[in-house]
Amino acid sequence: MRDWREKLDAFLKFNERDILNNPGKVSKEVADKLAIEQYEIFNKKRLEIEAKQEALADDRELKAIQHKIEKKRKK
Repeated sequence: MRDWREKLDAFLKFNERDILNNPGKVSKEVADKLAIEQYEIFNKKRLEIEAKQEALADDRELKAIQHKIEKKRKK
C-alpha cells in the first residue's frame, strides 16, 4: 500500500497537483452522489454522440445503396 501511495504522490507532483495531508471534508455519501451525477451527465452526452454517429453511418449506407440502384438503372 505504501508503494501505491508513493506512486500516486509522485504522479500528482508531476502533474503539479496538490497532495492532501488529511482525509478531506467530503463524506463518502456526498462523493458517491457527485460521482453518480457526473457519470449521468457523461453517459447522456456519450449516448447522444453514439446516436449521431450511428445516424451518420446509416446515412452513408443509404447513400451507397441509392448510388448502386441508380448505377443499375443506367445500364
